[in-house]
Amino acid sequence: MLHQLLENDWLFDDFSARELEQLANAMSEREVYSGEVLVLEDERPDRLFVLLEGAVEVSRKQDGAERVIAKLGPGSMFGLLALLDRGRRAATCVARGRGKVAEMPRDAFDLLYKSNAPLADKFQYAIARQLARDVKQMTRVLIAEALG
Repeated sequence: MLHQLLENDWLFDDFSARELEQLANAMSEREVYSGEVLVLEDERPDRLFVLLEGAVEVSRKQDGAERVIAKLGPGSMFGLLALLDRGRRAATCVARGRGKVAEMPRDAFDLLYKSNAPLADKFQYAIARQLARDVKQMTRVLIAEALG
């Protein structure tokens, strides 16, 4: 089932069936519920997520209040930056409505990310695509705020 959901995700559209199966084996799928906190700002990361169904709201604390900085839909990978830079989580991610996520624990991420296998190359490219998408979205937010 997870293999089929990943197959329809734009991040993994150039993965072969075998590579998708390997990726799915490194992840687990689960349901999420409205209001469930998936990532908490400032915590140590232990996994990344791919949103398969539903919506996730991303927020950061600013001047003592939560400020929504992004809304994610299916096909979004999140919880990624802190795994890459070994820092703390930069934002809080909360499920808005019921949905499904695929989770990849840190040890599987590290093994896959640092590997020299062809699957690792494609996974790193998927990460780069997600980061580029995030930068574009944040740029739009910043420009909108600057223009009022």
